[in-house]
Amino acid sequence: MKSTLLKSEQIAELSQSNTLQGDLLRLIREGSERCTLCRKPFGHNALTYACVVDSGEIAIIGDCCADRMKKVCGIGVTARRAGYEGPLDA
Repeated sequence: MKSTLLKSEQIAELSQSNTLQGDLLRLIREGSERCTLCRKPFGHNALTYACVVDSGEIAIIGDCCADRMKKVCGIGVTARRAGYEGPLDA
């Protein structure tokens, strides 16, 4: 019979994964229209990266701070509809 118990390394990995997911969701809710590190607004069709940076924190960044990435968790593209005038255009 196969054991369903997790090894301590697996538990630590799952815990870290849940923490990173929670941090990423918080960043998205707080406003993912700007780079988390330098606060530069993302332009239309700009590549964005959900990643762990050199300080060990998770961040949503653009090419502006790409040199600080340690581990990429996801990649996205910022897209706005034509004529969009949101908070960054005000």
